[in-house]
Amino acid sequence: MFKNFIKTLKVAVLSKSGLITSILFGILTSLVSFIPLFFGELILNKIYETSSLEFWDVFIIALVQVLSLFIIGLLRSRIDKYNQYIHQNLWVKNNIVIAKKSLDLDYDLLESDKAKESLSRAQQGRNAFGGFAAFFVDISQVISSFISLIIGSFYISRLFEVSQTISNDGLFNFLNSYWCGIVIILVILLAVLINLFIFKKIKKVEEDTFNNVLSFNRSFSYYFEVMSDYRLGKDVRIYGLKDTILNNMKNENDKINSFYVKSNRKTSLYYALTGLTVALIYLFSYLFVSLKAYYGLIAVGSIISVVGSITNIANALLSLINSLNGMRIKSTYLSYYFDYLDIKNKKVNVKNYSKDITGNYVIEFKNVSFKYPNTEDYIFKGFNLKFGEKNKTALVGKNGSGKTTLIKLLSRLYKPESGEILINGKDIWSFEYGDYQKLLSIVFQDFSLFPFTIKENVACDKEINEHEIEKDLDDVHFDYKKFDKGINTYVYKYLEEGVELSGGESQKVAIARALYKKSNLVLLDEPTSALDPISEAEIYKLFDKLVSDKQAIYISHRMSSTRFCDDIIVLDNGQVIERGSHESLMKSENGLYKQMFEAQAKYYK
Repeated sequence: MFKNFIKTLKVAVLSKSGLITSILFGILTSLVSFIPLFFGELILNKIYETSSLEFWDVFIIALVQVLSLFIIGLLRSRIDKYNQYIHQNLWVKNNIVIAKKSLDLDYDLLESDKAKESLSRAQQGRNAFGGFAAFFVDISQVISSFISLIIGSFYISRLFEVSQTISNDGLFNFLNSYWCGIVIILVILLAVLINLFIFKKIKKVEEDTFNNVLSFNRSFSYYFEVMSDYRLGKDVRIYGLKDTILNNMKNENDKINSFYVKSNRKTSLYYALTGLTVALIYLFSYLFVSLKAYYGLIAVGSIISVVGSITNIANALLSLINSLNGMRIKSTYLSYYFDYLDIKNKKVNVKNYSKDITGNYVIEFKNVSFKYPNTEDYIFKGFNLKFGEKNKTALVGKNGSGKTTLIKLLSRLYKPESGEILINGKDIWSFEYGDYQKLLSIVFQDFSLFPFTIKENVACDKEINEHEIEKDLDDVHFDYKKFDKGINTYVYKYLEEGVELSGGESQKVAIARALYKKSNLVLLDEPTSALDPISEAEIYKLFDKLVSDKQAIYISHRMSSTRFCDDIIVLDNGQVIERGSHESLMKSENGLYKQMFEAQAKYYK
């Protein structure tokens, strides 16, 4: 708990301007509550003590009070506006930090249920009870409370002043003793303790409500994203999902509201009790101090300042403890933010890593076992395979045979539970991550284009060479010239008014991206599976021509990519069941490859 508090405080301290303005705001806030008491006492004492008080004397005092409050109010307003800017800027920075963490996280961790839940908690916890911005507000309240306690203590110290007058009146003697001040302090402390107990109940209700609505908020946010995603709009309309989505949103919202209704009922009662406590303190203070003034033990004008100070002290104590408790609670929820940032990657880069390899990339899977996170079924169990000695390799097999998993392991998106994956005899995990990724260009079956320009989709994080990009797009027969802005045209309609590319056009951009990367090893993981067999065959022939000087691995459950490959490997249920050239595999009468090829051959005639 304390560790999270310190982490949150460090974030606040790092924003030095925010910390300074929060302190200034706290100082000014405390002064606002005492200036009327100071000037009110001054005016009343002058009226009571001076028989011929001039109007202008009172007017000048009142004018100074108004001007003081005006100047402080103006400063508070400016600081508050500046704080809003700081808080917004901090919120944006927190978003960037979360985004960077997500982008740096191991792929298998990112898709795990644990990481998804942690991310959801980080996002909602960062916003709970105002998040970091509210933490700054609490700092202001702590400063304000401390100053109010100091100034208030100065005023109520008058309750401890004892007159030398001797009287037989027991009430007078009590009011003229130290016990008078002690009783007032005890009453304040009693009221504070009562309110602290009440606030503890309130915070417990709020914490329970937050935890209860956490999953519902996540679901509601998902439905909202579905509703606003135009790319899902076709299916929503064609299959009449409007009512289903809206009903699901309503159900989630009803569940959220039910918790808040129950919470509000409880907290409303608790807040009413705190208001009653403050009112009783006020009544008791007026009665007590008025009696002291009646007996002439304090000046009449001091009734306002002392009673006000008693109330301010009680409120300051409550605010101080409540703010400190609020900072503790906020740091608890903000700990979800830090928990997400503290997730450790399993696939750390080694210090002494392999950097360069030459020649054809001979790839070897040695006794590899692997299953996906949150599943029990192994895709590979003691899997062994060596390939790459020849320039063009095809991995074929039925859906679910392990082809795509093999590529995901090779690309280091996942790490096998046991065994090794070697490239030219070196463990692929002995390479620095960035260096290793330079070796590979992959077009996945479920490749993604982004709502950036066409040229940015091709270049990605590499330096943009427009001439080279246009050449690669020309090579894959992508007609970018039909767009008014050419390769500067945006894809999709998220960030700018862009274009919707067809499936074939998108695949060509993805292939151009793989070519632009200039890697020596290129892998196609069924990126054309959505095309008809003839179009797919044409794409593969074109691609084979484009990568003639590179090493290529083709993954498919269709046979359009196999005839021009030097080495064909047939997978089934995570095992190699056949291997050879097209001609040799076609000689196996009962072989899976021959069955698949002949079943599909009619599509290529």
